[in-house]
Amino acid sequence: MRDANDLTNELLTSNAENLRSANKVIRQEMERGVFDIEAVKKANADLIGTIQESLEIADEGKRKRAEAETETETELQTMEAELKATLAAATAKRTGLGDAAGMSVPK
Repeated sequence: MRDANDLTNELLTSNAENLRSANKVIRQEMERGVFDIEAVKKANADLIGTIQESLEIADEGKRKRAEAETETETELQTMEAELKATLAAATAKRTGLGDAAGMSVPK
């Protein structure tokens, strides 16, 4: 899980840097006065792609966190049930009720 979080963080940081670079290119092209519209189109497409990629990465991270939370919840419930069963068995053994609780006669 930590590796997935680290990768997500690295990708988000990298994408933010790419976004900044792409924005700079676009602004320079737009402010140049005479510019090649194809270069601006490409820079714009890259910028849009960067934003979309960032959103996809964020969605994937959110999905993975939700999955991990569900798995953790299930594991905790299983452990709690095992603990309760063990405690119940220990209590039954201590009180002498065991599995035949209905047949046990108090002394």
